[in-house]
Amino acid sequence: MPFHAFEWKGKAMPQTVPAAIQWSENMRASEAARYLGLSVSKLAKLRMRHNQAVGPRYAKLCGVVIYRRRDLDEWLKSNLVGGANETAE
Repeated sequence: MPFHAFEWKGKAMPQTVPAAIQWSENMRASEAARYLGLSVSKLAKLRMRHNQAVGPRYAKLCGVVIYRRRDLDEWLKSNLVGGANETAE
């Protein structure tokens, strides 16, 4: 981990910053929300019956909601707006 310092009340305080986050292949709702940059409640609203076609795919195992990272990535990709087209090469 890189080592950084910040000042608090005139004293240098050490602070460690993780180099990179290791995302799981399968994530619970709270981790998936962090991964997407959404709130947990927004992700829950996207799971509601009338929004299921809008939100990312998920599985429900024994009552626990699980998101696959590749489904989250596909959902993000399908919601891109503007910019250059990938098909134009």
